[in-house]
Order: sequence, then structure tokens, then C-alpha cells
Amino acid sequence: MTPGTALALYVLGTNVALILLLRSRIRARRRIDALRVAQAEARLQAIEADQETKRLAGQMARLRQALAPIATRARTGQDLVIARKDLAIVAVLVEHDGQEADALVALEDSFNQNPYRHL
Repeated sequence: MTPGTALALYVLGTNVALILLLRSRIRARRRIDALRVAQAEARLQAIEADQETKRLAGQMARLRQALAPIATRARTGQDLVIARKDLAIVAVLVEHDGQEADALVALEDSFNQNPYRHL
């Protein structure tokens, strides 16, 4: 083997090794990027789940508030009567889901707080 051939084989071998190393690094980088995307999606899902939990807790609190007079009347043996404004809230919460229900409950609340609605 001549020194020129040995040098050519050495350069070729070094280039192949560098290509394989670079390819390995690119694959590792893609895996890392995919893991970062998955982590970001998981964080987003956790945030959305937390928001949904808070929204549902708010609806549950509003439903309890509307139904509380019935529980009090039932314990004291009185007739089970629910105020018209509370009945509207219960109907909205039963018939609608999600943010639509939240918007309609807010609308009912603003309507019930309007001092000029009986004029």
C-alpha cells in the first residue's frame, strides 16, 4: 500500500465516521425535539384540565347556591319551593355544557341584578 492510498483510506474512513456521528446527532436531536413537543403538549393538557376543573367547580358552587334554599326548607318541613331566578340558573346548568353554560349563567345573574328589570 502506498502512502497516498493509505492517506486516501484514512480520509475516507474519517469522513464516514463523521457522517455516521452527524447522522446519530441529528437523530438524537429529533428525539429531543419530539420529547420537548410531547412535554409542551402534556403541560398544555394539564393547564386545560385545571381550567376545566375550576370551571366545573364554579358551576357546582353556583348550583349549590341555587339549590341551598330547597335543602333548608326540606330540613324544616316546609314546602319545597325554588325562586324563579334560581330555577333559571338550574335550568341553564342542566341544559347547557361548557363555556356556553358559564356565559348563560353570567347573563342570568346580570339580569337578576339589574335594578330596572321590573319597570
